[in-house]
Formats: sequence, C-alpha cells, structure tokens
Amino acid sequence: MSHRLPIIIQEDRTWTNYCLEKKAAVILKSGQASTRELLSLLNSTFYPASIDYSDIYWTGEEQKLIQLMNTLVSD
Repeated sequence: MSHRLPIIIQEDRTWTNYCLEKKAAVILKSGQASTRELLSLLNSTFYPASIDYSDIYWTGEEQKLIQLMNTLVSD
C-alpha cells in the first residue's frame, strides 16, 4: 500500500472494509472473476485520496506489539 499499488485479496470482511475505504484493492469472490474481468479491474483508479502512512505501517500498534512480544519472551 505504501507504494500505491493495487492489492488483490480474497473477500474477507476486515480486509475488504479496510481496503475499500482507501480504494486500494481488487476484492475477489471465490470463483467469480475471469482473467478478463480482473485485468479490467486492475486498470481502475486506486488510492485517489492522500494516504495516512501511519495507518498503513501500523505505527499506532507498534508499542502494543513490542510489549506483547517482551511478555512472551520473558515468560
């Protein structure tokens, strides 16, 4: 996402909502898209708005992850 390239993902509620919000992905439903449809979708406009890089790089979650990892390693 930081390179503003489209992501191809399978339908999943969490990632679908996140990517649709940023217009960052082509969401595939199982067995639904043909190669021609996929290529057409990839020619769409992605990331029309500015990107909040702190959201993409999960900087807000960094300290929580570090604390969790320190807890797991020290036990």
